[in-house]
Amino acid sequence: MINLSVLKKPVVSEKSSLNMEKGIYTFQVATTATKVGVKQAFEKLFGEKVKDVRMINIRKKTRIIGKGKEMTRRANGRKAIITLKGNKKVDVFQSKSSK
Repeated sequence: MINLSVLKKPVVSEKSSLNMEKGIYTFQVATTATKVGVKQAFEKLFGEKVKDVRMINIRKKTRIIGKGKEMTRRANGRKAIITLKGNKKVDVFQSKSSK
């Protein structure tokens, strides 16, 4: 059983946009996601073979807003950097399942 909900959303930044041209895609994933699970979900959603998956844990951050009166926290997270075989390109903003 492939859990497609491990891929939350693509990361949109200058660096990830440049990497998309090279066939490297960055996604926010569930904190319980594994490399194998991310690979299976990506292949199922987009129909392309995955060469490599790298996982990055993002630690929570505390920010002070205003003049030190309010503190907010960003939750823990996880990112996956997915490399496709053969430098193929995929439109990550529209998957096959949503067509």
